[in-house]
Amino acid sequence: MRVSRWLSFIPLFFLLQVTFCGQQELDTALLTIEALDGDGAHLSEARFVVDGAPLDLAPPFDLELDPWVSHRVDVVPLEGWVFLPSYFNVVLEPGSIRTVTFQFNSLIGVLNVGAHDLWDVSLEGPEVYIDGVLQDVTAPGRIELPAGILFQVSLAWEGWEFDPDHFEIELGAESEEGADFLGIPTARVVVAEDFSNIDCNGCPEAEEAVWEAVGEAAGEMLPLSFHLFWPSSQDPLYTYTREVNNERWFYYGGYAFGTLPNVFVDGSVVTDPQDSAIILEEADERFQLTRKVVLKVESERDGGEVTVRADGYVVSDLSGLDLRIFYGLAEANVHLENGGSNGQTHFQNVVRHMNGEDGEFPPYSDPNGQSDLGEPFTTSQHSYFTFSTSFAPDFEIVDAEQLFAFVFVQAEGSLEILDAAQETHGGP
Repeated sequence: MRVSRWLSFIPLFFLLQVTFCGQQELDTALLTIEALDGDGAHLSEARFVVDGAPLDLAPPFDLELDPWVSHRVDVVPLEGWVFLPSYFNVVLEPGSIRTVTFQFNSLIGVLNVGAHDLWDVSLEGPEVYIDGVLQDVTAPGRIELPAGILFQVSLAWEGWEFDPDHFEIELGAESEEGADFLGIPTARVVVAEDFSNIDCNGCPEAEEAVWEAVGEAAGEMLPLSFHLFWPSSQDPLYTYTREVNNERWFYYGGYAFGTLPNVFVDGSVVTDPQDSAIILEEADERFQLTRKVVLKVESERDGGEVTVRADGYVVSDLSGLDLRIFYGLAEANVHLENGGSNGQTHFQNVVRHMNGEDGEFPPYSDPNGQSDLGEPFTTSQHSYFTFSTSFAPDFEIVDAEQLFAFVFVQAEGSLEILDAAQETHGGP
C-alpha cells in the first residue's frame, strides 16, 4: 500500500475495533464511529464514507442506520496515515447500539507477502489476511503495519492451500520483512480412458458420453482414447502404435474386457460406457478425494523428436503402494477420411506414444505377464520426482500442432490412478 507522509516522516496506522455498547428500543440501529490516537484522544481529522456517501463529520459521531442490512464504512485516505483495514462491513440488529473505534500507531514497518508453487513459480492473486481480516492487496504485495504488534498473516485462494497456514509477524519501526508461502493446488485431475475401435458399433456413443461428462464435470478431467484390434485389426489408430494400445489393454486384464467399448475412470471400469451420467458420477466421486500427488508435464520438439518431461511432488504418505508412472503424447483431434463401419471419422485425445521401462519401449509382453508400459518407481512423502523420455512421432500421420503431453500415476494393486496432468491442447 503506497501512502504520502508528513515532512516529519511519521506515518500513522489505524486498526479497526468493533464493540457492542448495549441496545436501544428502536426500529433502526445506532452506529457510533470514533477515531482515537495513541493517547486515547479523539482524532477529529479522520473522515469516512458510509455506504458510498462521504460524510463531513468529525469523529466521534452517531449514525442511525437500517438493521439487517450490510453497511460499509470506508476511511478516506489522509496524508501521512496508513489504515488497516481501509474499510469494514457491519450488519446491525434492530435496536442495537454499536461503536466502531479506529486506533492508530505512529510507528510502522513494511511486510512483503509472497507465494510460490511447488516449482518455485510466483503465484499472483492470493488474497492476504491480517488477523483474519481481508486486505486490499493480493500476493505478491506490500503492506505497512504498525511496529511492535504481533500479527497473524495468512493467504486464501480458491483451489490452493498454503504452507505454512499462517505466519506470526512483529515488525520493528521502519523495518522491512517478508512472509513467503508455498502454494499447493488442491484440485485433482481425473483420468477417463476410452477403449474403442473404428468397427465397434457402440464406440462413437461411448466417446460422446465421455466428452459430455468432461464438459459437465466439477473439475478437470483428462480423457484419453486407446484403440484395440477388434472388430477391425486394421484400425489405423490401433496400428500406429500397437504396443501402446495392447499394453494398456493388458494392464487392465486383457481379454477380461470381453467386448468394446469400455471406459475406465481413474482405473475403475464404469458399468455403462455409453451413459455420461454414470461416467460423471464416477468422476465427481474422485474429485472429492484428497490430493495425493501433484503433477505437471511439458513437451519440447527438436526436429523429429518430442521430449516429454513429467515432474511430481508427493503430498501424502504413499508407502506400501507399488506405483507406476505413465506419460506420453496424445493427438487432440484426429480426422480419418475413411472411418470404419460405425461411421465415426473424428476422434479426440488419441494416445500416440507412451513411456516404457527405463524410458524405453520394448515389444509388448504376453497378456498373462507384467506390462512393459509405464515405469515403476518409488518415492516418499514431501519429495519430488522427475521423468523424461523422447519420442519420434511419424509426422506424416500425426499432426504436430495437435499433439500434447500428459502424465498420470497409478497404483499397481488397486489400479487406482492417483492424479494426472496435461498440457494445453495444441502441442509442443
